[in-house]
Amino acid sequence: MTTSTSLPSTSGFTSIGGSGHVFISYAREDDQLVTRLESMLREAGVDAWRDTSNLLGGDQWIKGIEHGIRESYAVIFVVSEQSRKSSWVMREVIFAEKKGKKIIPLGLDGGDVPIYAGHLQKLDGSISLNNCFPPLIKILNETRVNRAEPTGPTAPPPDKQTGFAQARGWYLDRVLLKHSIWRDQYTPMAGIAELQDAPDEIQFRTTGTQIDQEFEAFLLEHDSPSATRLVEREADDIIKMLGPQSDGTGETVRRAAILGEPGAGKTTTLWRLVLDYAETALRDQHAPIPILVSLGNYDQGGSLVDHLNQVASPLLGDLGIALDDLIASNQVVLMLDGLNEISPAHLKSGVNAIRVFLKAHRDVPLFITCRELEYSQLDVGLAKIHIKPLDPIRIRNFVCTYIEDGEAGQNLFWQLAGPNAANYWDRFSQRGISEFDFWLGKRRPVELVWSEPWDQWMSLCQILWKFPSSRPVIRPRCWAAGLPPSPPF
Repeated sequence: MTTSTSLPSTSGFTSIGGSGHVFISYAREDDQLVTRLESMLREAGVDAWRDTSNLLGGDQWIKGIEHGIRESYAVIFVVSEQSRKSSWVMREVIFAEKKGKKIIPLGLDGGDVPIYAGHLQKLDGSISLNNCFPPLIKILNETRVNRAEPTGPTAPPPDKQTGFAQARGWYLDRVLLKHSIWRDQYTPMAGIAELQDAPDEIQFRTTGTQIDQEFEAFLLEHDSPSATRLVEREADDIIKMLGPQSDGTGETVRRAAILGEPGAGKTTTLWRLVLDYAETALRDQHAPIPILVSLGNYDQGGSLVDHLNQVASPLLGDLGIALDDLIASNQVVLMLDGLNEISPAHLKSGVNAIRVFLKAHRDVPLFITCRELEYSQLDVGLAKIHIKPLDPIRIRNFVCTYIEDGEAGQNLFWQLAGPNAANYWDRFSQRGISEFDFWLGKRRPVELVWSEPWDQWMSLCQILWKFPSSRPVIRPRCWAAGLPPSPPF
């Protein structure tokens, strides 16, 4: 296995000076002040590195950011109203802390440091950068001195195995930098798994003749429908079924098509899976690494591996030259997003490429997303995970997580649900009804002696959730449609 230890490309980034630098994490809206800060650092003899590209979130951008943080000895976190809202700034700071970097929050507006960095001491530059600059330089100098390696014999160049491990670690760092936000922002999805329950694998006894070999290949390529039966499994959180760490309470699925309506959460489920598999691979050098690619730009008649090499190479970096070996040794988990998004001109060849790969690499874990309706025509023979539409409780959790303010999230949720639903919930909760029973219950709780308001509420909910056209995915205000303003009690 050949590997490379050269550093990733850093085009699109400005680097002042030579080895060892300070990484500046900031929001693009603060560019004018950050440019001044960079100039002051340069005049003080401090090497600085900051993002000046226009490829925010792209794989090449991720590679440059990961390299810039990894090679730095300190990170200046520019705290402002804009950076507090930036999910990318948050990822940079969290990633830097995981890599053991010294992080120095530098406040521009007098506001608080975000909660994820609340344990760090902030320098106040809200009045003037000149006021906080001397202590900033002192901290940077102390950090640089403490980081300096002791003199001694020059270390030998890394061998191929060390180079591969280094490239693998760098790639996983980039994956975590890109997807770490989904640890907190992912809303668990419920689903129904449609699995193939197969009997023991058929054993062949052949005499080595050409006809025996052809017959065996035919049977392997044309799985008999009678050899399997379909079984269904309900999952309250499909990640527990698909993720690298089984919770021990159900079946673990390593190959599946994740199906759902537009906006059901198929792609975000892949993003969360990528995060979980990457964290596992960092802990265990023998665990497979996740590779996520979009199928929407599949435009060739070649193999799936050709497409992986073309699309995933920017993020894989030096690890890309080992892709064939990683696949052959089952050291990858492939995540293919958007089967239905392949252009009609290339759809047939794309589906065939996936089927050929699945047969040639039967032990490689693979997950693919597709819209429910289209998959009936594009079935590649995998287990099916049908994502259920978000129920009200999950919608509430999603809203509160997304806007990162519990009280504001609750207020927005009830605005969406409508005042009638809020009035019903207030009255029902006073009677001891749980949130689950209120939104998802099938029948009136036995302890209730009054039935009309409850039955009226539940009959409407069941109608809304039975018919997809009325299902509250985008406009949940219809939950309360047709109800009187509040229950008559």
